[in-house]
Amino acid sequence: MKRRYYHIISIIAIVVVVCILYAGYASRVQTASTPPLLYSYAVSTPNAGQISNVEGDEYINVTQGSTQQINITFTSLTSLQIAIPIENLTITTYTDINGYSFWASAAQPQVINYSFSQNQINLQPNVSNSTILTIKWANNAPIGTYTLNIDLGFLKFLSTPGRYDKSYSSSIWLGVNVSQFSSSLLIIP
Repeated sequence: MKRRYYHIISIIAIVVVVCILYAGYASRVQTASTPPLLYSYAVSTPNAGQISNVEGDEYINVTQGSTQQINITFTSLTSLQIAIPIENLTITTYTDINGYSFWASAAQPQVINYSFSQNQINLQPNVSNSTILTIKWANNAPIGTYTLNIDLGFLKFLSTPGRYDKSYSSSIWLGVNVSQFSSSLLIIP
């Protein structure tokens, strides 16, 4: 009987040791694959002479044929000089006024033209730098809600080129409501 308990206790001890080793390994693997937060960003738009910060789930309101400027400010959270390449702007979804969601990426050039004032943001340690995204909406842009992504390239360390470069990239989400352009004429008698 004692021998039976000895085997059960031995098996439980082995299971506990394996679980502890696995938990330690899993936490190291997760930590190693999760990139450190090296910068933050803020998105803002000019609004009646003031700057309005756009939160994560807010939408920017524009009209057909309008041009919108969006300021994106990056702030370094590291003691090293880094560069953040800005690759492009992509419309990822479109929802029409009836609530139907769809999007064909081939249609993007007929809906928007865009440019960035800087295509790469160089950040000195613990300093901020900005780029201005200018979006020109077509006069016949479909009315509805758009989701856009500002695609960022691979993070680069400028103070030690190549040594610590991170092979991950990210994107910044933008929501835009496009409404119909109204050209109301003021008639003075």
